[in-house]
Amino acid sequence: DVIAKLDALPHLVRAAEPVHWSKDIRHSADDRTKSYRYSLHHYIFKDNPKTCMQLFFNNDGEGLEHFCLIEREIPFTVGEDFFLYPNVYPVDDWIINDWKTDIADWNALSEYERYFCMLSVPLIAYHPRNPLKVFSVNPEPTLRAPNLVKESQVMLEQDWSCRSRSDVLDLFESFRNGSGHAALYDRILQLSLKHRRKTAEEISTLECLDIHDTTLLTYVMQMGKKLGEHGILAWDKGRLLGVLRWSIATGWMSEQEAMQYARPIIDELLDSYASWEDYLAHYVIGRGFFALSECDYTHTRQYQALNYSLNYARNYEQVDKEHQLSFHGMQFPAKKQGGNPVLTYNDAWYIPTADAKPWEEINVISKKDLRSLKSEQTSMLLNFCIKKKEIPCIALLNIKYNEAQGHTPKENECHYDAATIAFKKISPEKRGIKSSCKMYIDFYESYIMNKLAVQNYRWLYYELFELDNENTTDEKMCFLYAACYLDKMKNARTKKKFTQYRQQALEFLCRMNGSPIPSDDAAANQLLDRLEKSLKALERPERLQHKDILDFNDIMYFSS
Repeated sequence: DVIAKLDALPHLVRAAEPVHWSKDIRHSADDRTKSYRYSLHHYIFKDNPKTCMQLFFNNDGEGLEHFCLIEREIPFTVGEDFFLYPNVYPVDDWIINDWKTDIADWNALSEYERYFCMLSVPLIAYHPRNPLKVFSVNPEPTLRAPNLVKESQVMLEQDWSCRSRSDVLDLFESFRNGSGHAALYDRILQLSLKHRRKTAEEISTLECLDIHDTTLLTYVMQMGKKLGEHGILAWDKGRLLGVLRWSIATGWMSEQEAMQYARPIIDELLDSYASWEDYLAHYVIGRGFFALSECDYTHTRQYQALNYSLNYARNYEQVDKEHQLSFHGMQFPAKKQGGNPVLTYNDAWYIPTADAKPWEEINVISKKDLRSLKSEQTSMLLNFCIKKKEIPCIALLNIKYNEAQGHTPKENECHYDAATIAFKKISPEKRGIKSSCKMYIDFYESYIMNKLAVQNYRWLYYELFELDNENTTDEKMCFLYAACYLDKMKNARTKKKFTQYRQQALEFLCRMNGSPIPSDDAAANQLLDRLEKSLKALERPERLQHKDILDFNDIMYFSS
């Protein structure tokens, strides 16, 4: 209806025929394949031919998604090349995409330069507010405005902590040594392969995983079968190509040097995937993994990565061949593809299962300030903690939430006691004071500190001596043992026991900082007085509110 009325207006002239294009993708929300057809219409103002009107319709004209006026110094003429390209979206301070220039730049590139640009499109095209040049090796051949820092430098500094050429070279060296998200993916994948018949929650309990790793595990167990042996190679290496192009823009590397670093990466990617679509689908799955690792939502980030990338690989209808731009004609040698599955855009979407979706939500909530959650987030967190209380990481989340609400150690004692049930379910090799499982050790140290704070010495003795670590040099453990022996000293019934326990308390206190045991009573009594003062600090819970877990640093703060 809009187009029909605009055609009838006498002061508007239709500029050429509308440009049409389509994309077939599977939307993550409903898991169904959809065909999106777009059209772009332009009208020139008769009275002011230096101005034209642009209308962008989606879904075969179902909705007017975008409208704007475009002005330039030279008058527009009907049928000129400008109207053969979709200049989406020239609004506010956004840069108009000159597709005619882009295609000319693309045609001027060598084969490897095209691959260099093409394989890094998902990263370079991901910043629509400050568009970079996708079809030139240098994404910012000129500054956007005088005295303005290049967007490439901003991205390198903020997202990659690279502030110089040496930082970029160090980054490449770290990736060669097994850094990047591929290492994290491989670690999570190995856990799923180790427990093939277990669910993610069962593995989380046995391996004593935190919420972050458990959430990644739910993703890898569902998407890992699609990725094959290459894993998230496309994600890690594709982004490295983007880093190289940004380094060119900042002047830290020449195009020739950057290409020397890029060429082996390009060869590896071309050999590993069957096509542009196969590569991009793998990249987008890696983007979902990264979103979860950053405690973000997968579907939003995956859709953005895929949508921006496809904008630069369109097949246009009703436009001459010389005006078409598509990556689908680029051939991948696929020498190392082997038996890996060839993916399509439809395979890229992650649809969390009914069991996995709550973990994605909890993963995001757990990184927020637990003192100021929205009511629906609080409700979900508490319900999840009730349902999953026998999973170690959720038992800890419950403690963390209650401590964030300012509950006293006495009020939290029951939550600590309940958490021990979860920690007794982890695999035997991860238990005990010599365990390599940091979560296990940290929990039991905090659990014993809680017993110390509420002066429940019966359970304190039991849990502490169950750990059986009197040879420890760990400061927190030394403090706990010293506190136990101080209490035993104060309750000793014989002078022999009093002297024995006093000596043991002093021994642990001195072991904390590697100093010798004082030889005179005055210095020894001063140490024991400091310990007594530290223990009394535990009786002031109002000073210990909003801590993640009552810890040694809190206590030593008061004793100082």
